[in-house]
Amino acid sequence: MSHMPTIGDTFMNEIVEIKNKWEKELLKIPGVNGVGISADSKQRYILVTLQTPPTPKITAEIPTTIEGIPVKYKYVGKITLLSWTGRYRPVVGGVSTGPLHPWAGTFGCLVRDAKTGEIYGISNNHVWAADMEGLPNMAEKGEPIIQPGVVDGGTIADQIGTLEKWIPVKKDNNYVDAALMKPSDPTLVSPEVKEIGKPLNPVEPEIGDVIRKAGRTTELTYGKVESNNYTVDVCEPETNVCWTFYDTVFASPTPPSTTFVEPGDSGSSSFQYDLNGVIGLVFAGSEAGDGVICKAKHITKLLNVYFLAPTTPPYLPVISFMAPFTVVLGTANLLTGGKILR
Repeated sequence: MSHMPTIGDTFMNEIVEIKNKWEKELLKIPGVNGVGISADSKQRYILVTLQTPPTPKITAEIPTTIEGIPVKYKYVGKITLLSWTGRYRPVVGGVSTGPLHPWAGTFGCLVRDAKTGEIYGISNNHVWAADMEGLPNMAEKGEPIIQPGVVDGGTIADQIGTLEKWIPVKKDNNYVDAALMKPSDPTLVSPEVKEIGKPLNPVEPEIGDVIRKAGRTTELTYGKVESNNYTVDVCEPETNVCWTFYDTVFASPTPPSTTFVEPGDSGSSSFQYDLNGVIGLVFAGSEAGDGVICKAKHITKLLNVYFLAPTTPPYLPVISFMAPFTVVLGTANLLTGGKILR
């Protein structure tokens, strides 16, 4: 993995505090959809992302510095909720999945319950449960989960399990977009992620790290972490209902990929470039192909699961490796393929 030059933790903490203090005000600027901390070879700075092309009126409202910290802006377009679309048995991470509703997302990978050791599949709440404040609640424990999803030709005959548990998404104070599926039969699912392999311990990415993901629509792609503590307003594109997520990862496409995510990639597991440490789950993306990832460390805590799934007890806690981080505040769109959240 590549790493940014080391900058003192004290200075980093100061930037985070300044970002946290001003992010809500920056998000009120018309056209701004995200705020975070980023860096180049010379300095760390506050990054402001724009969902509309920059105009003199918009850029005039964006300060050039905040409390001595440089501010830069970047046009990314709207950020919305987000293929391997065939039928796979056993089911591997990265392929099409969904409930019996007209959309599809991505089967992330397998996880293991920290208390019981039971195996579950994981994807986004908005892919499997659709329990999103401001939209009709479709979540019902025991609902069939199929592979592939309905828009990719899946039917009840393709059921692989049932909806088991999820974290409801509220208008504010969200850290994950995640849901669990209980397999109908353990032989229906595989611990492998397509073209990547088996997930390992969660890791905390650094700014500048190259990462990869496996997803239904764009398959195996590569991205570069621009911010690793990104605050973002994520919107459902048909209704423009939005939800605020905190401490996520913002990644832009990097060669050989020209796009990192597209609609239908929601639920994709993301990993280190050269290892299989889990970064988290893709759940949103921009019109420019950037991706937003909810961190594995929050998923393991809130759902009480491990990405590293030992086959024998004891089920020891997974260590989340912390690194210098960055904060960004923005707007994104959910990335579900097909008719969105209906």
